[in-house]
Amino acid sequence: MITHMRRTLAPFLGLCALGGLLTVSAPTALGAPAETQNLQPILVKISEDQMRVAGVETQPVERESGMGELVVPGVVAVPPQQLLIVAAPAAGLVETLLVAIDEDVKQGAPIATLKSSELIEAQRAFLHAVSEANLAAEKLRRDEQLFKEHIIAERRLIVTRAEATQARSALDERGQILSLAGMTDNEIETLKRERKLASSLVVRAPVAGTVLQRHGTTGERVQASAPLITIARLDPIWVNLQVPLGR
Repeated sequence: MITHMRRTLAPFLGLCALGGLLTVSAPTALGAPAETQNLQPILVKISEDQMRVAGVETQPVERESGMGELVVPGVVAVPPQQLLIVAAPAAGLVETLLVAIDEDVKQGAPIATLKSSELIEAQRAFLHAVSEANLAAEKLRRDEQLFKEHIIAERRLIVTRAEATQARSALDERGQILSLAGMTDNEIETLKRERKLASSLVVRAPVAGTVLQRHGTTGERVQASAPLITIARLDPIWVNLQVPLGR
């Protein structure tokens, strides 16, 4: 029966044996009518004896080696969005670089220290703004009391309030400048309370990661925004493969 089917259907049918089933399918490339091209394959059950007589053989699927391997050169790269260059927040002298290449750092950890005259000037201007804001606040409290006692006119109180608001804005601005220079909120509050200038600035890691490169050296003078340390997050990473076009 199988031999007869093979002889009669082989010129225009495809045969496939799988697990004791004989699949017969008609290729559409033979110009079959459109209404017959969508027919499902015909499944015919055959026994092991029939498979042996028909010459049908099966074999387990195995992994091939050798010809299936493709060895190509590649370059390990860090995704751009995971790279971060830590720059000097102010011009100054690189006092110390506290991390080494390939060293893991935590967010907020010190990575370098700078001596900066710009930092000293920024702190001095901040303390002056603190004094001006305190004087303006004290003047406002006094004028509010005088106005309640009908000693001064409302116009004078309005002017005093405007001066106090302007003094607070100037203080906030000077505080922001110190933040941009790399001082933390706690350091700024300590400066405001103790009024003691700090000549050294601690540069901290903005993110956790691994140090890939040190751009500065100890004793080097750098400008503001000069690169100091490159930090990267190494999970995940990319591998750029150079695959020939013909493969």
